[in-house]
Amino acid sequence: MNPVPVRKVYCESPQQYIWEEYLFFENERSARTFLEEKYARLGMEHPERAAFKNVQAFTAYVKQAKNIFATLGQNSLWVRPFLLYYGMMSLLKALVLTRDIDYPQNTAVLRHGLSTRKRKREHYSFFQDEIRVQKEGLFPLAASLMQKPVPTGESYTPKELFGWIPELQTSYQKLFHAETLFPVECCPDGEDGMLLLLGERILNRLHVSTGSLLDKLNGLAGEAQFSLAEPAVSGGHLRLIWRHPYVRHVEDWEKGFDHPWFYENSKGDYYLWVGNNRPMEPLTEILVHYMLLFSLSMICRYDPPLWGEMIQGHASEKMVLVEQLLSLAERKYPQLLLRALTGEKLILYVH
Repeated sequence: MNPVPVRKVYCESPQQYIWEEYLFFENERSARTFLEEKYARLGMEHPERAAFKNVQAFTAYVKQAKNIFATLGQNSLWVRPFLLYYGMMSLLKALVLTRDIDYPQNTAVLRHGLSTRKRKREHYSFFQDEIRVQKEGLFPLAASLMQKPVPTGESYTPKELFGWIPELQTSYQKLFHAETLFPVECCPDGEDGMLLLLGERILNRLHVSTGSLLDKLNGLAGEAQFSLAEPAVSGGHLRLIWRHPYVRHVEDWEKGFDHPWFYENSKGDYYLWVGNNRPMEPLTEILVHYMLLFSLSMICRYDPPLWGEMIQGHASEKMVLVEQLLSLAERKYPQLLLRALTGEKLILYVH
């Protein structure tokens, strides 16, 4: 095991820096070398042949995405969700091609892989809408390559999906009066593992004891292990120790906690997901953004009158979250995809 430390970069424009990193994937020679290395790690024979076959499509996906994202600032809210979604889709296709050498195997995988229920204009609420996973298409394929497959027919509401995005948690709590992500304070590593602090209120929120919480965390912790510190509770904080056989601190490698319940914001701060009152596996944030923009783009494209009502102030105050999402996804989604492509975690600071 060779952990890759987190790379911290100071730059004038984080967004510009990320897209400059993508230049490597726009050049066919360097992109072909990158794909060959990826395919070799998959254990396939003749990875150089597969890389040669796929490099043109790979670079095309990246170039198309880059050009779409470059136009977003020039377009109004009337069309931005539609454009943003298709830019995100192109980046996701590039990622899929690094893990599935035969993509697209058939026309079925070119579908969105998601659907929304037929809307009724009267009493419509976007945040209670339903986004359902289909059997075939880009979404279920990407999910199966990035995490556990999402069951066909599983459905999510935008309200649930927004609860997985760290940067929007403050607004989420104000609007929905619910806390879905608890801040995690990671202390400097000690001789016997890394100390992390959680608000003690998390036990009441989950209706569990400290022992039950540890059991839940350790059930999905992989090689790592969570245990109680001494004292276990102090100053309103629950104190846990995180230990990993090869890593002393979550900042010492690109995978962080490597646990599906831990989410990160763009600054590298961690949050613990506390569920949403129904049995559901958490989604990686790449898929969360993709599902939300799919839903918004369908409204924007196929129901302009409804979209007009939503953006022109006739909808609820919760539309603040939608506007914040559009701004965040434009900045964060390319960075999330870059990390998934390269396996390197970047934290960018402005000079």
